[in-house]
Amino acid sequence: MWRRCYNELKEVFTMFANNTPIHGFQYLTRKDISKLENWIWTGIVSIFIAYMSYTCYNLYTGFYSNPTVTTLVSTHFSVTNIPLPAIGICSNNKLSKSRVASFVTELSKRFNKSEQWLNKQVLWMGRLYDFELYGEDQRIEMQEMIDVLLKDKTYPISDIRFLMDSLAVSCDDLLVECYWMGEKRNCKELFVRRLTNDGFCCMFNYIRPIMKSAVNVHIPPLTPINSSYKATSFDYNNGLKILINNMPEDYLYSDLMFEGVLVQIFRRDIFPDSSNGDVTDVFCGMGYEAFLTLTTQHIKAEAPLKKYPKEIRGCVLDTEKISTYGTNTMSDCLVGCKIKAILALCGCIPFVIPYDEPHTVCTLLDIACLNKYKEKISTLYPYSIETNDLDHEKEDSIKCECYPSCSRTDYNVHANYAQLNLRRNKSWENTHSFIHIFYAQSIMDLYETDVVMYWFELLSNIGGLCGLLLGVSVISIIEMFYYFLIFLYNIFTIRGK
Repeated sequence: MWRRCYNELKEVFTMFANNTPIHGFQYLTRKDISKLENWIWTGIVSIFIAYMSYTCYNLYTGFYSNPTVTTLVSTHFSVTNIPLPAIGICSNNKLSKSRVASFVTELSKRFNKSEQWLNKQVLWMGRLYDFELYGEDQRIEMQEMIDVLLKDKTYPISDIRFLMDSLAVSCDDLLVECYWMGEKRNCKELFVRRLTNDGFCCMFNYIRPIMKSAVNVHIPPLTPINSSYKATSFDYNNGLKILINNMPEDYLYSDLMFEGVLVQIFRRDIFPDSSNGDVTDVFCGMGYEAFLTLTTQHIKAEAPLKKYPKEIRGCVLDTEKISTYGTNTMSDCLVGCKIKAILALCGCIPFVIPYDEPHTVCTLLDIACLNKYKEKISTLYPYSIETNDLDHEKEDSIKCECYPSCSRTDYNVHANYAQLNLRRNKSWENTHSFIHIFYAQSIMDLYETDVVMYWFELLSNIGGLCGLLLGVSVISIIEMFYYFLIFLYNIFTIRGK
């Protein structure tokens, strides 16, 4: 039986080789050449088949492992098509001396404690920002007093986040004058007070929705969310200008050794966390004028990217949900990952991260745990790196599977400084700072992320390669199938007989 099958296969293959247009096959079965020539051609055809298979496999796997490409579309895309980034003004003074004094007086009256002792212990409130552990540790007694105070219905504050808000510098005190596109505006019209990873900041052009828990806790319900601002002129006389009152006499607790403000520039819909890499931090000290020049580039994604999973294309589309926290961005995905890690390690979430789900807000009693894992929760380990050489780094960091957005706008900031010239304006004082934020030019680079090739282009490349090496075409494949059916028919016919 096996002998008959072999003979039938040999006969059908000879028919195929004599009739196929595939190069070299006719020399494999010809009777008018020597056996040596048959074997030589068998070797040549086998080498070409192996090389063709290897090349087509590499072409296919290479395409599906890196199916996308980002190309420059235009260098003259108008910045008027892109809104300004969100801009946060954050005082380096985390605890206002005047506000803390009122709080200390309230504690002294209620709990019969000396104001001198309370003035020392209230500094622990500032360590809810930086998680530092030093000085006389009376956290337990201080936290017990705060808990009793917040549960007292006669006290207007019932949440530690709202309490921290009441102790921080207000935007009304921090922002003296505001200008937008050369026109003086009421700062309250341009800025809203929102939470960031650096505490309470005054936000311009920030469109992130207020979380449900935040409405009733640390943000007044009627606080409006700014509409999108776009630049229409491009020099430092226009754009956004802010005169800052640093109030050095009001400094009580700061996590950085300078008096001034931190300027945050970031995407308008994300939670600003500097450790995630999507926030540009610029410092402006007291008595200085800062000129912050913005340049930007926009990347747009094409529809064919949807056909490939995010693990292959290396980015996420706006229609995909990857984040359990906030918006569908890499930054918010990393914040969500960080929240899970902090909850697992310490069982609470720092008050600077607004969060809707039921959870425990970290108190003074949790500072020791937050200090222990401070390095870990502020360090991100790249999810795409797999190596045994970074075991220590992997242990002291958080590994999050988060991807950048396929469509996004990236902002770059170039800062120049000058000493504040008080002669220019008689109302200015040496405790002020002045900040200019503007676009450097009216045009920007526009990029497009698309697939490297479409399916018909991949098929064309593979077909061209097969045709070049062996002359294989779609008709040739149909012929192979046809002769294979003949072989099967003959085999079953023989077996039936």
